[in-house]
Amino acid sequence: MQILYNNLIDGATVSASSVQSGYPIENIQDYHLSKKYSSDATSGSITIDLGSAQLIDDFTICGTNITSSATTFNLEGSDDGGTADVTFPFVLHDNGYATVQDMNSTYRYWKIVYNDTTIPTFLVGYVFLGTNLQMPGVSPDVSLQYKVNTGVQFSVTNQTYSDTGIQYFSSSFNFPHITDYPHFVNGKATATRNQIVEFWQDNQGAKPIVLYIWADNFERFPPVLGMITQNSMDFKFDKTQSYTSMKFNFTETL
Repeated sequence: MQILYNNLIDGATVSASSVQSGYPIENIQDYHLSKKYSSDATSGSITIDLGSAQLIDDFTICGTNITSSATTFNLEGSDDGGTADVTFPFVLHDNGYATVQDMNSTYRYWKIVYNDTTIPTFLVGYVFLGTNLQMPGVSPDVSLQYKVNTGVQFSVTNQTYSDTGIQYFSSSFNFPHITDYPHFVNGKATATRNQIVEFWQDNQGAKPIVLYIWADNFERFPPVLGMITQNSMDFKFDKTQSYTSMKFNFTETL
């Protein structure tokens, strides 16, 4: 599992080649996916100026309507905002997310370039870019829960009245083997207990994160934006094995 939490979009300056009235480009910095940016054309670009060159490993677009019919859907990085120094193709997922992983690139300017004539306008709910926290192995018996907040009432005659709610993902993840030194999985160092504590001290359940539950297999489960829904991060130490365990609760945000 990878956690994207230090989102550089927060302090960035964003602009777009076109904007539809009522759907400003600044909405890509708002994690409420109901607030979207919209272009007024089927092709164009979004530019993100980080103010200085920053290391980027992962880039995630949350809540987009672009389709697999797009003839162009790329991420470009550059030092001056002009001609691209690097270009990465986006991978589109079936839940309206798009990702570029493992870029390991340092640039000031990042540009989303698109062309899809099958949609009337290009929509984006939220953008996440930065580095990730590579978690130690998650317990294999994880339960993936798909919930609804539908409300049902019963009358005195036992008739039912319901309000159909919103579907969302919610789950708990247990990490049984956390150590004070990194292990390497597929060439990537896993987070130590201290690094996880630093993440929690920064996040405190108040900031959105993107989960790559199975970062090497998005067909199993796509990326998801949400919040950690607890007030503490508890570590249980096993003296006989010299490792700690912890878990966190996660709920998708829409």
